[in-house]
Amino acid sequence: MRFNELYNQKILEFISENRCDLSNLSLQKINSNIYSFTNLIELNLSENQICHISSQIENLLNLKTLNLSDNIIEELPSNIGNITELENLFLSGNRLKVLPKTIVNLKKLKWLSLLDNKELLISEDQKNWIEELKNNGCRVLI
Repeated sequence: MRFNELYNQKILEFISENRCDLSNLSLQKINSNIYSFTNLIELNLSENQICHISSQIENLLNLKTLNLSDNIIEELPSNIGNITELENLFLSGNRLKVLPKTIVNLKKLKWLSLLDNKELLISEDQKNWIEELKNNGCRVLI
């Protein structure tokens, strides 16, 4: 079995009921094959050493929960706002400096965690978006 086949088999083992938990595996990169699982509703990549999230993440249009907490991510892809079904977005414990402008398209969020991104600057539009989320019952941790 070739390495890619083995890797894909391993990913399949981590996917159950359209949920994928690849947390705490010391991952530094995400294999792009993960973005082909378009029926995923939950993707947990927390507690790794990931520094980059591909713009291919927008292929996961059914995603309701995305956990990227406790990595070393400095920047999110600009198209993250295209995953409009997201209800839970966990970004705490990274190195984010700014959020993409499109993040304000995420109107269905019930949880948003931005804790421990020490250099994070939030624009006025994003502050207004966060207030709107709070008014709609979203739990926001900054």
